Amino acid sequence: MDGKTAKGITLMITTVLVLLVGITTYTIDENQGDAISHINDENVNIPEPKNNNVPSYAKWDARLGAYISEDVYYDEESKTYRDKPKYDKDYDKNEAYRNEKWLKGNKDSDKKLYKAIVNWNKNRTLSLSAFYIIKDDPVFKENILSLGFDYLPEMLDLAFNDRVWNLPMLAGVECMTGIQCLPEKETLDSSENRTNLWKEEFKEYLANAKDMVKDEKDIQKLGMFALPYISDEIENGDTRNVKHLSKILSKCSGIEKENWSDKETGDWKEWISKNGKKISTLKSIIKSFGGKQ
Repeated sequence: MDGKTAKGITLMITTVLVLLVGITTYTIDENQGDAISHINDENVNIPEPKNNNVPSYAKWDARLGAYISEDVYYDEESKTYRDKPKYDKDYDKNEAYRNEKWLKGNKDSDKKLYKAIVNWNKNRTLSLSAFYIIKDDPVFKENILSLGFDYLPEMLDLAFNDRVWNLPMLAGVECMTGIQCLPEKETLDSSENRTNLWKEEFKEYLANAKDMVKDEKDIQKLGMFALPYISDEIENGDTRNVKHLSKILSKCSGIEKENWSDKETGDWKEWISKNGKKISTLKSIIKSFGGKQ
C-alpha cells in the first residue's frame, strides 16, 4: 500500500468517526418539529469561529458548534432546543416561560405551596372539552384548595409580584374567599388578558372595599374581604350587614361549612370571635393593596 492510499484510508476513517460523534451528540425529535433534543454532553463548549457574515437573527450555540436562530432556546430541564412562543414578541414577559423557569428553580422546594403547584401542574386533569375549568379539577382541589386560608398571602404574592401561576393562585383565592372579580358567568382561565383583568379588579375592589361594603350589590362581590368591615360594624352595634354573611360564606371553600341561614346576631358574634385569625389575615391583605381600614 503506497503512502497516498494509506493517507486516503486514514482520512476516510477520521471522517466516519467525526460523523458518528456528531450523530450521537444530538438527534432530531420528530414530535417536536425543529427542536433538537438529547444533548448528551453538557460540558461541550465549542468556541465561536471568527465570522463577519452572521445574520442579525442568529446566535452562536457552543453545544452544537453552530449558529441557531434567536427564536430558539435551550431548555435545561428537558435537554431540548425549543421554539420561543410566537404569540408574544417580548418572550421574557410571557407567563408560560416564567412558569417554566419557576419550575426549574423550585421543583425540589420543601415549601408546601410550591410542592402543591408542582403536583397540580404534573397531575392536573384535562377534560375532553376545549376549556379547562380549574374549579372542577379534583387535582386542583386536592393540592391548592386543601392548603387552606393561611396560604392566601403567599398565593397572592406569587401571582402579583412574581407573576407566575396566575390561574391556580387566583382561582384559589377566588374559591377560598368568594370574591367575584370577573363579570357574572365568566370563568377564570389561563389567558393573561383574563388573569390581568382579574388582578386589576381585585386591586380596585380592595382599595375601595370600605365603600363597597355600603352597597348591597358590591358587598357580595367582595366575598370574605367584606368581613373585616362587617365585624367592626357588629362590634360597634351596627348589625345591618349581618344579613349578607350567610350568602357570602356559603360561596367560600376556605372555611368549614355550617348551617349559615340559622345563625342569629349572637351566633355571628361568636363565629367572628372564633375566626379572628382569618379576619386579621383579610385585613392585612386589604391593607397591602391600599384599602382603608
